[in-house]
Amino acid sequence: MKMLVLGGSGGVGKAIADHFKADSVSRSTGHGMPYQLDAIEEVSYNYDVIVNTIPDERFQTMALDRLYTGHCDKILNTYFITFGSMAWHLYPEERDLVDWIEKNAVKSATAKHTLLNTTWCWNSRDAAILPRVQPQEILDTIEFLLKYRDHAAVISMIEIKGN
Repeated sequence: MKMLVLGGSGGVGKAIADHFKADSVSRSTGHGMPYQLDAIEEVSYNYDVIVNTIPDERFQTMALDRLYTGHCDKILNTYFITFGSMAWHLYPEERDLVDWIEKNAVKSATAKHTLLNTTWCWNSRDAAILPRVQPQEILDTIEFLLKYRDHAAVISMIEIKGN
C-alpha cells in the first residue's frame, strides 16, 4: 500500500505521514494549493491511499474533488481519507466537505472516500469546548479504516471525539 498525505509537513498531516511512513506534499515541498493542483493530481495517481489534511477547507475540497474525480475517471480503486472537523455542526457556512459528501454519495465510483471529522485536535490553537482528540486516536482510527477499506461504503463520514 502506497500512501500520500496532502498537507503532510506539520500537525495532523505530519503525524500521519510519520506513522505510516507515507510520502507527503505541501507548500514546503513546492506543492502549494491551489497553484500546484495539476502537479498534485499527477503525483496522486501513483498512490493507493490519499489522506487529505490540507488546513484550508476550500482548498481541501478543491483538491478532493479534482483528485477523486480523476481517480474515478481512470477507474482506480484509490481510498481517500479527508481529515475534516465538526465545525460544520456549529457554523453552517463551514459545510464545503459535507456538501461534497452529499453531492457525491449517490454516484457510482471505483474510488472510495471517508470524511474523518474530529473535535478539536491536540494541536489546535482554538479554545476547545469538547475534549481534544489526541494523535494516537487519529492514527488508530486511520488504521481501522485501512484495515476494512474494502468493506467501506463508496462515500462515508465518521466523527471521532476526544476521550
